[in-house]
Amino acid sequence: MDIKKINAPLFTQQPVSKSVNSQSGFREVYIRHLSAAMSPDSAAVASPEAKLLDRGDKVLDLLEMFAGRLSDGSVTLRDMDPLVKQIESEANQMAAEAGLLGQSETETDTAGLAQIIGDVGITANVAALKYRRGDYI
Repeated sequence: MDIKKINAPLFTQQPVSKSVNSQSGFREVYIRHLSAAMSPDSAAVASPEAKLLDRGDKVLDLLEMFAGRLSDGSVTLRDMDPLVKQIESEANQMAAEAGLLGQSETETDTAGLAQIIGDVGITANVAALKYRRGDYI
């Protein structure tokens, strides 16, 4: 057995080029695909489910902002009234869109989405109700 061969590399490596061909570089490919995706002719109309998920995400963001303002001692409850009105408005619009979605699709296709949107709507309405009732005084 030859001990000197133990330290020899098992695999030979190809020399790595430090330069990137500007025609096929990541930046060029990224910019090309980004511009193609942002062109007006490739803009796809969002599905009703995607619009509903975006509305639900917006309501959750508003609820998170509401919770943050509740924990901030410098914000008065009177200052939070426009935010609560916006939460109520978005939750009502979300419920209306969910109702329209339920009419246009079969129940099995959107049952999971309807459950999630329903939970978000209930949470938003409970937060607004507690605010209106004075639980946060």
